[in-house]
Amino acid sequence: MKKNKSLLNSSLLLLLLVFLSTDVCATRHYVNNSATTGSNNGFSWIDAYKNLDSAISVAMMGDTIWVAAGTYKPSIYPAGATGSSRSARDYSFYLAGGVHLYGGFAGTETTLAARDYATNVTILSGDIGTVNDSTDNCYHVVLSVNESTVGTLDGFTVTGGTATGTLTLTVNGKAVVRSGGGGMFNYESSPTITNTTFSENTAANRGGGMLNESSLTTITNTMFSENTANYGGGMYNSSSSPTITNTIFSDNTSIYNGGGMYNSSSSPIVTNTTFSENTANSRAGGMYNNSSSSPKITNTAFSENTASDGGGMYNESSSPTITNTTFSKNTASDEGGGILNYSSSDPTIINTTFSENTASDGGGMYNEGSSPIIANSILWGNIKGNSATTSGCDIENSSNTSTPIITYTTLQVAYAGMSTSNNNTTDPLFVDDSNPAGTDGIHRTADDGLRLFSNSPAANTGNNGSIPSGITTDIIGSARIQDTTVDRGAYEDLQTFVLPVELIHFTAQAAAHTTAELTWATATEIDNSHFMIERSYDGEHFEEVARVEGNGNSSEVLHYAYIDMSIAKGTQVVYYRLHQFDYNGVSEYSDVRRVTFGMNNQDEQNIAIYPNPFTSDVYIDLRTIS
Repeated sequence: MKKNKSLLNSSLLLLLLVFLSTDVCATRHYVNNSATTGSNNGFSWIDAYKNLDSAISVAMMGDTIWVAAGTYKPSIYPAGATGSSRSARDYSFYLAGGVHLYGGFAGTETTLAARDYATNVTILSGDIGTVNDSTDNCYHVVLSVNESTVGTLDGFTVTGGTATGTLTLTVNGKAVVRSGGGGMFNYESSPTITNTTFSENTAANRGGGMLNESSLTTITNTMFSENTANYGGGMYNSSSSPTITNTIFSDNTSIYNGGGMYNSSSSPIVTNTTFSENTANSRAGGMYNNSSSSPKITNTAFSENTASDGGGMYNESSSPTITNTTFSKNTASDEGGGILNYSSSDPTIINTTFSENTASDGGGMYNEGSSPIIANSILWGNIKGNSATTSGCDIENSSNTSTPIITYTTLQVAYAGMSTSNNNTTDPLFVDDSNPAGTDGIHRTADDGLRLFSNSPAANTGNNGSIPSGITTDIIGSARIQDTTVDRGAYEDLQTFVLPVELIHFTAQAAAHTTAELTWATATEIDNSHFMIERSYDGEHFEEVARVEGNGNSSEVLHYAYIDMSIAKGTQVVYYRLHQFDYNGVSEYSDVRRVTFGMNNQDEQNIAIYPNPFTSDVYIDLRTIS
């Protein structure tokens, strides 16, 4: 018994020593290809390795590699590679499990926090042969295969990978295709990728920027731009469900499907991410979901993506959950400018805004054999063909087998069969739908144009019960419910509505016979383009009779006048109103004035509206002056 106890204690001590030795012996390796002196052994910045491969070759589990700014190219085969058909194009930087690579150093830092990866650009390049000749570039710039422990890639630019080869390379017992994952190929590995850019990588088949095969990659603060592939220009996920946060997919191209991302039997979690200006020649400029893929997409923007079908997104036998997301200015030459749902694709779409998406059919959304669930959302200003007011602008269904369930949603054009009990067709009053990203040009920030004005009919008119569990903020991180009831659309913060023109008075009186004199004055003007003077003979049906230019922005009292000499003869009563327009097209009406001929009579009212800007209570003071 004592002997067994002694053996047990010895085993525990051995395990403890192994654990401590792993922690204590973890090594930091330094790499700087600009180093001119030193021992080239990686022990310090002075003695830094000049070649990144040297550090990767000796790194053990738990080690870190710090890499100074510069351009690095792979010069050896990836660890674990075997086979006789290898060539220099099979060279790649191998990311082993438990090894952590950090770029962005100047070459003097003593802490990770001191680096600046935006300034100290650290490039991993696949351009290993003739410079700028992609035909001899390596197939994969970074490779990770059959790794059960998480490795790290942080602070790099990965470029020049050209996965245009045939057959496979065996790495760690797995067959790695040479036609996918030009920037990075993860096969049965789950690395963490942060603060990294994948740009100008190419794949003949899948995943120009990245290919994930049976992997659970974690990606944060990363950009995929100008990558190209037949399928999944930016990223291709096969039986993989990466977690993607604060990432941008921009200007990626797919020859066929999935300009930004292609998901096959994959359900990534995508949060706080933007898909913009990606292109697919066939399906899904932004994201393609196929083969029972059910990604969870939250606080994300799809804007200005282009495809033949499904400009922003194409779902085929897939049902993603989409919350707090915007689809704006996406284009499909055929069907589904914002989204196309095909073949039993029944996505759940909550608090999502569709604006100015364009397609030949189904500007906002096209459903074929699919029945999405839509709640607390806005579809407004979407275009079918050349019209934003025809049937099918916002949602178009191809057959009776498509029966969307729509509640607490605003549509510009309703379609037959849509419930009107809690849906409406009232203008939601976007702050500036012509500029979804706002003045800073960045989607998902506080100045976005698809926010609502505080007087929006879509404000506080959603259904709290439709908000998915765990959702507590809107697309820009503001509290999702701020005034008892959730707003419709992706944004909860309301833009305070300021009267564009503070009107002091507006009078209309008979001048002579059938001539009317109109005068008005403003105390302040904000972006005031012009006034249209409108006239009516019955007080209900108005026509435009003149345009008077505004003064843009002013804090001084300004006086305006107009004489109407085109009134029909014999008229006894005529009505006038002002229609004021801002530069961005937003307009407001004044109250109506009545002019009576044959009597010395006029209607005049002075109006005071306060406070300005208003919040929840507005006071209107009408004083009749004889």
